[in-house]
Order: sequence, then structure tokens, then C-alpha cells
Amino acid sequence: DARTKYGNAGTVSEKVEAATGVESALSRLLVVMENYPELRSSTNVAQLMDELSGTENRVSVERRRFNDLVKDYNINIKKFPANLVASMFGFGERAFFEAVESAQEAPKVEINP
Repeated sequence: DARTKYGNAGTVSEKVEAATGVESALSRLLVVMENYPELRSSTNVAQLMDELSGTENRVSVERRRFNDLVKDYNINIKKFPANLVASMFGFGERAFFEAVESAQEAPKVEINP
């Protein structure tokens, strides 16, 4: 569901919200796996954990790249002569890609056997 929302997101704010959902889902899955050693001993689960870790790293790298581009854009539209063109065509500052506050907290997962 989180992945589908990301694929269907059209605006940057929708992408941010969807990416946060994907990261949250991945974090919850990793917490569950860490709490169950018998799951971690499985080769398939170990491969999945490696892939999830790689996915989290890629999301982090892309967020950083996006934010670097936004920073450069926001700086450049304030410089002459770009500021003239920006004001003529309505180019304004862009928002940074930031995770919502709740994404910074470790999720609580309960599994009842």
C-alpha cells in the first residue's frame, strides 16, 4: 500500500508523505525481524534485511541529493539576473524533502503468537 501511494504521488508533498510511509513500513518490518531471532536465521530473511537496509540508504541518499538541488535552486532564484526571470514567471522557493516528526521515532510493534 505504501509503495503504491508513492508510485501514484504527483506532487513533491505527496511524494514526501508517501516516502515517509514506505520508510515507516520498512522500519516496522526491521523491528519485527530483530525481535524474532528465528526469523533472522533464515537465509531469505537475511537477504531481505540486506535489501531493506540498502533501500533505506538509497532513500536517504536521494533525499540528500534532492535537498541539495532545492538549496541551489532557492539560492539561484534570488541572484541577479535569475531573480528577474523567476519573478516574471512566478518561480518561487521550493520546500525541502523532510520526514515528518513521527518518522524519526522507532515504531512500536506487537506480535501476539
